[in-house]
Amino acid sequence: MRTHAAPSQASPVRRWTLAATLLVVNGFLQIADVATTVAILSAGGAEGNPVSQAVMHHGGIGLWIVIKILIAMALMMMVLPVINAERRNPRTIHACLTLFTGLMAVVLLNNGLIIYEHVL
Repeated sequence: MRTHAAPSQASPVRRWTLAATLLVVNGFLQIADVATTVAILSAGGAEGNPVSQAVMHHGGIGLWIVIKILIAMALMMMVLPVINAERRNPRTIHACLTLFTGLMAVVLLNNGLIIYEHVL
């Protein structure tokens, strides 16, 4: 009789597949966030995030995009330990990735509602 491995003992391929899927989804959400934010700003809207607003005020939208790229790169670097379950807890990393991806989805939904109500 075959028994199933505990989630923490999942194969490195399965851990990597989940992490890579979350990263790809997050990457698309980041790109969509940039596109919808630019659309809102082009239509005369304002950035709602005070940190992003300060970055845009002092460095322009180009600096904001660079910072978003750096955050995405940091997220990818965080995923690398998923392959080696002995060094880090993969559940924690997957939970963080899922939370961050969910947060980006909420941001994108908010941007979509703003565009729908004020731009279209």
